[in-house]
Amino acid sequence: MIRSMLCVGALASAVFVSTVPAAHAATVAPEKWAPKVCSALSGYLDTIDTGSEALNEATDGATNLKQARAELVKYYGKLEAAAKKAQKSLESAGAPSSKNGEKVATMFVSALDTSAGIFGKAKTDAAKISTSSPGAYAKQGAAVNKSVEKAGNKLGDSLDKVRTLDADGELLAAVQSEPACAALSS
Repeated sequence: MIRSMLCVGALASAVFVSTVPAAHAATVAPEKWAPKVCSALSGYLDTIDTGSEALNEATDGATNLKQARAELVKYYGKLEAAAKKAQKSLESAGAPSSKNGEKVATMFVSALDTSAGIFGKAKTDAAKISTSSPGAYAKQGAAVNKSVEKAGNKLGDSLDKVRTLDADGELLAAVQSEPACAALSS
């Protein structure tokens, strides 16, 4: 059950990787914008990965449901903080000077804000998971997981629109040619 919750974090990060990343503020050339954005998103994804590993280690075979719940709450809290940090980094990276660059930047800053909200709600909901029995824990944990997954899918659907904004492919080309972005596509 806990491992399926971790898949949601991976799904959320895949949404960001599969589309063109962005920022908001001053206008900068796509070639100068790409490394800043990729660095911000890499930090976010690293938090998801390392947090998933730590959560697995802390909860695999856990018999103390209160401790398992505390670890889950801590995990979602870290994801919420990482999304907020990435959002601030994207805001300071500027908007790419390409066609629709400001719209793309705004969409991604908004997506990270939404992501932080999703993980914040999951943290609050996870803190309420019953520890009275393994069955109650599993049922309520699955409900939190389903809620995060549903919100992640809705967020992913909205981010699919970013591809149409980069119709000339200028942003995608900048990201693909930037070595700092290579880790995001693997």
